[in-house]
Amino acid sequence: MVSTPKTYEAALPIAAAMCSRSECSAREIRKKLLTRRFPTDAVNEVVEWLYSHDFINDKRFAQAYVNDKSKFSLWGRKKIGYQLRIEGIDPDIIEEAMAHIDDTEYESRLRDALSAKLRTKTETDPYRLKMALAKWAMSRGFEASLVIPIINEMIQGADDIDAEDEI
Repeated sequence: MVSTPKTYEAALPIAAAMCSRSECSAREIRKKLLTRRFPTDAVNEVVEWLYSHDFINDKRFAQAYVNDKSKFSLWGRKKIGYQLRIEGIDPDIIEEAMAHIDDTEYESRLRDALSAKLRTKTETDPYRLKMALAKWAMSRGFEASLVIPIINEMIQGADDIDAEDEI
């Protein structure tokens, strides 16, 4: 079996193909190429080329990521922002991408997700149920200041919880 030499010329078409299928971050490209055992200098050169030819664009990536994770994965702003920071996206770009999340849709998705989660819970104690839902929603990255009032509105029969309660 003949192996392909691990060079810039061999790595570039692989990376370009990844970028043409979906928005990718530089971190994703690096990880994929390093997993395939391309040398670091070749990987860095490929990433530079991809940036210079607009195959990788942090603004485009951040916007697509925010859209996908908010609408389809039902993640909250905190989790999305955290993951984008891990991807190495500039905080200003993250803030700009997050500004495109419609507040009304965001709250509506949270309400729908909490309603669906509530239907799966068997807990009878209203306070424990509220705490479980709050913990679940906040683990998905939703802000306590948004989660708590919605849960208090949905579940009656216990003292309302507030954002200062230990969850």
